[in-house]
Amino acid sequence: MAKPVSVQHTGSSALADVVSPAEHFSEIIGADLQVHQADAVTIPVQTHHEHALLVLSGDCHLHGQILSEGVLYYLGTQREELTLASGAGARVLLVGGALFPETVLMWWNFVARTPDEIRQARTDWEEHRRFGDVPAYNGPRLAAPPLNRLAAPNPVS
Repeated sequence: MAKPVSVQHTGSSALADVVSPAEHFSEIIGADLQVHQADAVTIPVQTHHEHALLVLSGDCHLHGQILSEGVLYYLGTQREELTLASGAGARVLLVGGALFPETVLMWWNFVARTPDEIRQARTDWEEHRRFGDVPAYNGPRLAAPPLNRLAAPNPVS
């Protein structure tokens, strides 16, 4: 049987009675979870938030379904809890938060609301505006791919 984790939802970035001290501007969750060997844990989540899981290492099951390491699993909304189990132990990243009020468009490393915002972000990247360098990256700055065309925003996002 999965061990329950109690959570107090405070309208902030809180999970399992832990509230992030980081400044945040929306209700977001980012948690590095450890599922111990031959154990399971149940984590209550807010039904109006969307969530995703990424198995960083080990073996993990979500409600009995096997999750592959290195795959980001979008879980959507309307979930009251997540039950994670592992045979050998696992480290899992849980991210989530309130839905965006508008449709979003993603292209390369950019997220925006319109194709024009994507075009502007690409231009700003190429002209070294708005986006800083990545100091830990050992190599030349990556060029954004050519922007031949943009699809319409996905209404599911």
